[in-house]
Amino acid sequence: MNLCSRITAVRGLGGLAALMIMMSVAGAGASEPVAIVEDISRDRDDLQFMDLLERGRSFELSRDETVTLGYLASCARETIRGGRVLIGAEQSRVFGGAIERDTVRCDNRSHQLAEAQSQEVGASIFRNAFDRPVVPGQSADDATPPRNFRRLYAPQPLVKLRSASVARITVRRLDRPAEPIRLWVRDGVVDFRVRDVTLAVGGLYRVEAGSASVVFRILPAQRGADTGTALSRLILL
Repeated sequence: MNLCSRITAVRGLGGLAALMIMMSVAGAGASEPVAIVEDISRDRDDLQFMDLLERGRSFELSRDETVTLGYLASCARETIRGGRVLIGAEQSRVFGGAIERDTVRCDNRSHQLAEAQSQEVGASIFRNAFDRPVVPGQSADDATPPRNFRRLYAPQPLVKLRSASVARITVRRLDRPAEPIRLWVRDGVVDFRVRDVTLAVGGLYRVEAGSASVVFRILPAQRGADTGTALSRLILL
């Protein structure tokens, strides 16, 4: 059924039902995730912790069920209780439930870098540009990062993998000599906080997972800022 046919089909429906269908149609062509599930009050088959959500996705919450979503482009963090939830580009629409929304510090300009850098040729050029001798004592401020690199606002990254075939990630420091850090993947996620691994504030790093890689820098946290959220620590690979 084409778009015009679908529009015709929803005529005569209630406003809420029509709106839900139209939003789903509008987002049907989008394949890139726009949000991530940061927390959920109970286990369910269709929605789980650290799931990536696309625009147009919808789900129902029971009256006492809550979910916390982080939006990659807007850095909006939402806690939703009950009702039907529709995923938008930068925030959710909630019908029959309650929502609390705030904005956290995150790198919203680079949430799609992993896909761009995972191309085989690009990744090869990317590695060659940074696999160079480093000067002992060189600081992170002296190291020149690429134009596209991820900024994290907490020293314990949260890595979410798109590929289920990767079993381990490697983290290499680029601005000074250091031993690589290798961590096993669990359920597609590597949480440095859970593994009790802390990186250096100001440090420039590259995380590798199979053929994909992302360069990132750990920035100092602002006083009073909440840097413990998934969005502040997130790297998609």
